[in-house]
Amino acid sequence: MDAAKASRWRGTASRLGSLWRDEDATTTTEYALLLGVLVIGSVVAFGQLGDSVESVAVRGTDALEEATGMSCSWR
Repeated sequence: MDAAKASRWRGTASRLGSLWRDEDATTTTEYALLLGVLVIGSVVAFGQLGDSVESVAVRGTDALEEATGMSCSWR
């Protein structure tokens, strides 16, 4: 690694270290991590909700097809 690149890494590490020690930056980091967890949880929850809705739609369609003798071509 050349000297300029090593200097940039040291500068970046120094800035990250000062942010880590700064209480406001730590709080910001905690909020960012909390937001990430909430986003991941929401994606999982909506995915499961979508699967449930699809299951209800398929059962309803199957029941209609059986009752009417006609087929639906949406799936």
